[in-house]
Parts: sequence; C-alpha cells; structure tokens
Amino acid sequence: MEIHNKKFKERQEEKKAAFEALAEKNHDAANSEFEHSRKMASVIPFGQPILVGHHSEKADRRYRNKISRSMDKAAELHSKGRHYDDKVKSMENNNAIRTDDPEAVKLLKEKLAKKEALILQIKEHNKKCNNVIVLNGFKFANGLHISNSNGNYKTYAIIKEDQSIEWIAKRFPVEIKTRIENYVKTGNFENPELTKENTKLAAYHLTNLNAEKSRIKKRIEEIQKLESLDDVDDSFNGIRVFTDEGRIKIDFGFKPSEEIRTELKRSGFRWSPRNETWQAYIHRHTIEKAKEVAKGAAA
Repeated sequence: MEIHNKKFKERQEEKKAAFEALAEKNHDAANSEFEHSRKMASVIPFGQPILVGHHSEKADRRYRNKISRSMDKAAELHSKGRHYDDKVKSMENNNAIRTDDPEAVKLLKEKLAKKEALILQIKEHNKKCNNVIVLNGFKFANGLHISNSNGNYKTYAIIKEDQSIEWIAKRFPVEIKTRIENYVKTGNFENPELTKENTKLAAYHLTNLNAEKSRIKKRIEEIQKLESLDDVDDSFNGIRVFTDEGRIKIDFGFKPSEEIRTELKRSGFRWSPRNETWQAYIHRHTIEKAKEVAKGAAA
C-alpha cells in the first residue's frame, strides 16, 4: 500500500507559504487600521472632553466609538497575524516524523539509532560512577539510615540513638565501613567531590529512553505492515473508498448527513476542500471505519 504522499515536501512548503502570506496580509491590514484610527483621533484636540448637553455631543460620541472600533479591529488583525506567525515557526521547528512522509521509516531508524547510542552512553557513564559512593544520612523511626545518594540509594548501615552501628549491607568496600565509623566519631562523611563526570544519572533517564525506543520500534513495524497491505479502492453503491496521497479517502458524491459527518470527525476524518473528499491518515482502524461508514451510507 502506498501510505506516503509523494508530494509531501512540496505540500509542506505550500502550507508554510500560505501561512506566511496570511501573516503578512493580517499584519499589513492591522497597520493600515491602526494608522486609520490614529488619523481619526488626531482630529480631536488633546484632552478635549465630550461637551455634554452641547449639540455636538451625539456626533462626537459616534465619532469616538468609530475610533474605538477601528483600534479594536486593528488589534484583532494583529492577533491573527501573530497566530499565523506562530504556525510558521511551529512548522520550522517541528521535528515530528509524519507517516505520510516518504522518508518516515528512514528518519525513524535514524532517531532509533540516536536513542540506542544515548542509552549505551548513559549505561557506560553509570558503570564508571558505580565506584563513586556518596554517603548521606536519612532519618527513620529506627535510626539514621546511611545510604549511597549517588545513584542507587543502597543502605549500608543504621546508626542508632546510642550511636551504635547496625550493618545492613552484607558486602561493601572496607573504605565505606571506615567512613561510616569515622562519621559516628566526627559527624563528617568524608565524601568525594561530585562533578558532572562522576555523578550517576537517575534510573528514570534509562526508563524514559527505553520506553521511547520501544515506541519508535513499534511505529516502524506499524508503517512497514501498512506498506505490505494492498491499496484500497472499493465502491459501495457509488460511494468510493480509496487510498491516495498517504490518506484513506471517502468520495460520497453528495453531502453526507450530519450524523455521518460527526461520526467521521470523531474517527479522525476531516473534509478536504482541495480533494473534495473526507480523509484521514492511513491506519488499520481508519480503513475499517471508512468502509463501515460508506456501507452504512450506501444502505
């Protein structure tokens, strides 16, 4: 199945250019409206109040209301321009990999390789930091627990109220035992200085990266499975369901009922004025939904 849009990059450039044009159009209109309101306001002498009871009161209020509406319209147009500016920036900074991109699998594999390299780098880093033990005391009901705060929080001993030591860990370096015994005497752990190079990274770094790695692998598999399927081009009493440009499309040939339109929207379909079809990204569930809706509408 052709799930990619061969004109993906071209369409993205067209979309970006359209947003840029809309931003410029709204900013120009805002500037023009601001200038118009400024010229209107310049007619009124600075500090001139409305002359209540004077024959000019009503006309003066109408004039000032026009100025206010003009300024409001300018602000609204400026806000629209900023909205489209944000859309342009979003497209420029968007690193998301879309399924309809012909290079989707290649980009996902590159992303996966980077994640795997980072996971390996963190593992190597943490392995080097295993011998850097930073002791800290944590108060509990049964005493002060002495643990390694550089990574795994392994508890080596508990110092009781009478300053006696209950050894918890069965195996640990003699140097750690000496440091704990000295702490009881001096109140100082004699810890090594922590730097970026010898500080162990928390476990959640690897947990999150491995979850992201699994997600990317699953997505590559899903795309490859979709690519292995046959293209869809079915007709149900004149209602055509087909795949094209990386989308599953429904051509009703007429305007479907509001109920059907609502159901399509809930399932991720949108009306495309360009293609005059209802369409969605290609997934197994959208293909099945398209056929289900077309059969229902044709019945």
